[in-house]
Amino acid sequence: SDLMKEEIFGPILQILEFSQFDEVIAEINRRPKPLALYYFGPLLSSHKQRLINETSSGGMFTYFINFERESERK
Repeated sequence: SDLMKEEIFGPILQILEFSQFDEVIAEINRRPKPLALYYFGPLLSSHKQRLINETSSGGMFTYFINFERESERK
């Protein structure tokens, strides 16, 4: 789509779904170098390390999200 070809300044977030992490790496490398990569996941992750080692971007930002299950809060 055109959203994936242009730099977006606005409240739009296109989400792509992949079944294998190798597909993620291939998709990033298939396109022109992105200005930024945003990784949401565990801080110590093989996926994060692969993004660092196998892709190139203007900058990479890591966000750790702690998902707490309802049963753990009781």
